[in-house]
Amino acid sequence: MQFFLDENFPLQLHYSLEESGYKSEHVITEKLRGIEDSELAEYLAHDQYIFLTNDNDFLDLLSNKEVILFISHVPQQLKIETRIQRWLNAIRDYFQKYKDSKYWFFVISPSGTIKPWKVTRMDES
Repeated sequence: MQFFLDENFPLQLHYSLEESGYKSEHVITEKLRGIEDSELAEYLAHDQYIFLTNDNDFLDLLSNKEVILFISHVPQQLKIETRIQRWLNAIRDYFQKYKDSKYWFFVISPSGTIKPWKVTRMDES
């Protein structure tokens, strides 16, 4: 499982994930900046990703894909270092508590905690 970061995440998070031993891709490093959300959802469907975004539209776009979705509510006005630390804390929490769970949709709170949401995928209903 690897991470894929939407373009609204700083490249520093991508590098921090890699330094922490995770595989990570970023919209910018993959030269996909400006891609339509629906096209990005299709791109993500070709591998097993944990996708980090701020965009709630991906909840519908990824509901029938094998992608784990993290939607961040960490405020953008915080310093990059603070945001990165909150995201990394949420990711560590995910792997400690939820990695093998049935959940595919998670919300990262403004304080950096992660909360699973019971969401049934479209193809499971």
